[in-house]
Amino acid sequence: MAIHGSAADEGSEPEVPLTVLDVSDQAFETQAVIDTGFSGELILPSETILRLGYPYAGAVGGTLADGSEAQVDYYEGRVLWHGQRREVIAIAAEGQPLIGMELLLGSRLVVEVTPGGEVVVEKATRGGAGT
Repeated sequence: MAIHGSAADEGSEPEVPLTVLDVSDQAFETQAVIDTGFSGELILPSETILRLGYPYAGAVGGTLADGSEAQVDYYEGRVLWHGQRREVIAIAAEGQPLIGMELLLGSRLVVEVTPGGEVVVEKATRGGAGT
């Protein structure tokens, strides 16, 4: 089951629809940017995490894209990924939802890097985590 999205108008920031599940497994759709520079699974705005009712799991220090250090809270979340319910670590941070490399593990990513270009995330045909 492939996920189809598109690159932003300027040809950057590939975006795809993402189905997040609340604590009772009710599904909600959101748009998420694929960030290959983010090694984690998922970043969601704090307001979204609270609305979904995700339980607090802890805090961890990390390095941001600008090189600065920050302490971030993380939560036990869940998404639909390749048609399957999947437990994820959701980091709370303001801005647009981000999908990181840990969530993409076991996937094939194709990005047409042109304004409005096609973005496809599908289950990898070879083995690996998340498959």
